[in-house]
Amino acid sequence: AYHVTLAKMMERQGKDQRAIIKAYDTALQLNPKDVEVAIRLGELYQGQGMQARAQRYLDMARDLNPRHKFFKKAEKKADGGKGPDTPESSGGLKEQFMTLLGRFTRKG
Repeated sequence: AYHVTLAKMMERQGKDQRAIIKAYDTALQLNPKDVEVAIRLGELYQGQGMQARAQRYLDMARDLNPRHKFFKKAEKKADGGKGPDTPESSGGLKEQFMTLLGRFTRKG
C-alpha cells in the first residue's frame, strides 16, 4: 500500500513518470493480484508510447479480473456505446484492427 500511495502522491505533484512507474511496479511486485495497479501501469506505459509493455500489464489485469469496470468502459467505447449484441457494433473490432494496423505501419 505504501508504494501505491507514494506513486499517487508523485502523480499529483507532477513528478517524473519513470519514478511513478517504478513505485507502481514495486507495488505490483509486492501484490501481483492488484488489478488497479496493473491497469495504472498499462495506462502510464501507453502514455509513454510503450504499447507492447502497456498491453502486457492490461492483459495481466484482464486475466485477474475480466469484469473490471475499466474493461467494460473500454468495450463500450470500442463499440461506440452500443451493446455487444447489436448489429451496429459488429464493425468495432474491424475498426480497432485497422487503427492498430495504421499505428504499426506509420513511419516517423
